[in-house]
Amino acid sequence: MNDARASAVPHDDFLVSSALAGDEAALRKLMERYDRLVRFTIFRLTRQECLHDPDWLDTLAADVWTGCIRSLRARFERDDRPQSLSTYLIQASRNRCISALRKRKPPAADQVPERADTDRPAPEPAPDDIAASLEEMSILRECVAELAPERRRMFAHLQAITDRRWQEAAAALGVSESTLRSRWQSVLDDS
Repeated sequence: MNDARASAVPHDDFLVSSALAGDEAALRKLMERYDRLVRFTIFRLTRQECLHDPDWLDTLAADVWTGCIRSLRARFERDDRPQSLSTYLIQASRNRCISALRKRKPPAADQVPERADTDRPAPEPAPDDIAASLEEMSILRECVAELAPERRRMFAHLQAITDRRWQEAAAALGVSESTLRSRWQSVLDDS
């Protein structure tokens, strides 16, 4: 039964190839499969901006998808397909967040909230938001489970790696800093 189900689910390469050839249904299927992962990554990296600007998340997600389609077109033409589409989309989302944060201007002095505003407790999340977060976590876990064991261990220390805290991450993984940098570069090269 699992074999029948697996054959019914189109492979990412097939969907990407079809989408690049103009098949809107294939693009929709890719977005159904991975848009939550893209949005989750953006939200985790830019939570404050998402909470302050209702359009932030939508704008960045649209930018990620647009940029990925362009990039994938070029990569597929030179037969340099990413090894894992989920890893590729996480990296693209992260890069887009970094670019957006660098371009963002700091608030003017008269727009900085007063201390009383920051003392208010955060509102309770809605049940639908909690359910969506759990769904996103489930999708993220599935993506991580597809990674090779060495990369899964690296993923556990992703924050330190992406913050370029090489010594801390290398110590946690029990490898030398140069080994970790080499392994991380191979992840980036594959995406």
